[in-house]
Amino acid sequence: MRWHIPVVIVLATFLIYGNTLKSDFVWDDLLFIKGKSPIQQLENIPAFFTSDISWGTNLPHATPYYRPLYSTMMAVQYSLWGADSSGYHCINLLLQAGIALLVYLLARRFTLSESASIGAALIYSVHPVHSEGVAYLGSSSELQYTFFCLAAMLFYLRYRDSFKSGDLLTAIFCYFFALFTKESALTLPLLVLVLEVAFPKGTPGQKVARLSAVAAVTVLYLVDRFQYVKEIAWQENPLQDRVYTSIGIIGRYIWNLLAPFNLKVLYDVPLKPSFFRTDVVLPLLGLLVLFWVFFYSFQKSRRVFFFSSWIVIGLAPASGLPALLLPAPMADRYLTLSLIGYAVLAGIMYDGLKARFGEAGTSWRGSKVTALCVLLCLVLGAMTAKRNLIWRDHETFVRRMIADAPEHFLGYELLGTLEGGKGNYSAMADSYYQAEQKTLARNLALGREYLALGRLEEAVAAFERLMKKFSHEPKVLNGMGEALLLKGKPFEAIAFFRQGALICPSCTEITDNLRKVENSGSWQNQ
Repeated sequence: MRWHIPVVIVLATFLIYGNTLKSDFVWDDLLFIKGKSPIQQLENIPAFFTSDISWGTNLPHATPYYRPLYSTMMAVQYSLWGADSSGYHCINLLLQAGIALLVYLLARRFTLSESASIGAALIYSVHPVHSEGVAYLGSSSELQYTFFCLAAMLFYLRYRDSFKSGDLLTAIFCYFFALFTKESALTLPLLVLVLEVAFPKGTPGQKVARLSAVAAVTVLYLVDRFQYVKEIAWQENPLQDRVYTSIGIIGRYIWNLLAPFNLKVLYDVPLKPSFFRTDVVLPLLGLLVLFWVFFYSFQKSRRVFFFSSWIVIGLAPASGLPALLLPAPMADRYLTLSLIGYAVLAGIMYDGLKARFGEAGTSWRGSKVTALCVLLCLVLGAMTAKRNLIWRDHETFVRRMIADAPEHFLGYELLGTLEGGKGNYSAMADSYYQAEQKTLARNLALGREYLALGRLEEAVAAFERLMKKFSHEPKVLNGMGEALLLKGKPFEAIAFFRQGALICPSCTEITDNLRKVENSGSWQNQ
C-alpha cells in the first residue's frame, strides 16, 4: 500500500466526521457512560465476563446482550476520558478510519484495481448510514465488532494462501474479540462458508480443517455465553410474525444502502401478524428479484455473488428473524458490516464501467468514471456531515426521534425525562402521557388484528400484556372480553365486559357485548 492511500482514507474520514468531536452524550450514553455505570471502575472488568451488559447499571431489568470486551474497552476509555465525550468520539473516528482501510485491503485481495479499492473504502467511510454508528457513542460496539470481523476475514484469506499457522491463529483471535464485543459476529462463519463455496481452495481436508477451526471458536463462545446469559431476545414473538416483519426490515435496509435519502434515528416498525399486507408483499417481491440476481451472479461473477451474500448475511442479526430488537426493530447502525459488501460491489462496478467505456488503462485523472465516483463520494459525504449534527446533544436527538416516529412511544418517554430534568414538570407529565397513549394504541391495534385473524391465543396474550399496565382502560377490557368469548369462555369474558361497563357506561361497544352475553345465558352454563 502506497503511503498516500491511508492518508486519503483517514483524512476523508476525519473531514466528514470531525464535527462529531464536540457532540455530547445522547440516549443510552447517559446511562452506560455518564450515569451510574460499572465502566467507571476498572476493577469491575472481571465481572463483565460473567454477566449481561446491564450489570451494575440503573436498568430495571436484564438484557439479552453479552458483550464483555466492549464493556472492557469502554471502561479503559472512561479511565482516560472520564465524562469528556470528545475522547470517545475520537476513538469512534479512528475505528471508522481503520475499518475503511481494511475495506481497501479486502478489495485489493479480491483483485480490484487500486483506484476501485480506494473508491470502495471511501464509499464505505462516508456513507450516511454511518452517521449513527460514529456520532452515537452507544454504537461503538458496532464499529468494534466490525473491525475485528473484517480483520479476521483478511487473516483467514491470507492463511488460505500462506498456510502459515500464525495467520490462522490471528484470524481466530480476531474472531474471538469480535464475538466478545457483539453477538452479531456470529455471522462470520456464514461468510467464511460462502467464501469457501464461491472460491474453493485447497484439498477437501484443508477446507474442512479451516472451517472446523472457525466452528470450534463459535462453539466455545456459545458455551461461555449461555453459561452467564441465557436469554437471546427481549421478548418472545411468534415466528411467523417475525418472518413477516423481517421482510419489510430487510427491504428497508437494502433501500437505505442504495438510496440513503430518508434515514431516521428511529424507525417505527410495528409487528406484522399477517402476510397479506402491502408492506409485506411489496418488499418481498423486491427481495425475490434481488435474490434471483444473487444466484444468477454465482455463474457470472463469483465476486458479485460473494459480496452480495455479504450484504444479506450481515443483515441477519438485525433482520428480526432471530429476535425482534427493542425498543425499535431496526436502526442504521446495524448496517456497519453489510456496508462492506455494498462498498466492494461499488468498487467492482467501478472497474466494470471503466472497462466498458475504454478507460481501463487510463489514469484516474482523465477518467469520467472516476469523476463520477468522486462526485458520489462528495454528495454522500455532505449528507453524512449534515446528518452528524442530529447527535450533537440529547435534546436535538430526542426531538428528531419524535419527528421521525411520531406514533412511537420512545421519543415522548425520553422527552418527558428531559423536561423533568429541566424542571418543566407540566411538559414532563404531558410527554409521559403521550408515551403511554402511543403504547396503548400500538398494542391495542395488535390485539385487535390478532382477533380479526382468528389467532385467539396470541390475542389473549396481547391483551394480558396490556392488562398489566392498562387494567382500567375500557378498550383493553373489551378486547380481553371479546378474545375470551371467542375462545368459548363466556363466564370469564362477562367479568371483563362488566368491569369495562362500570368504568365507561357510555361505551356502546362494551355495553352491547355485555348485553349479548347476558341475553344468551351461555355464561351461566359454563
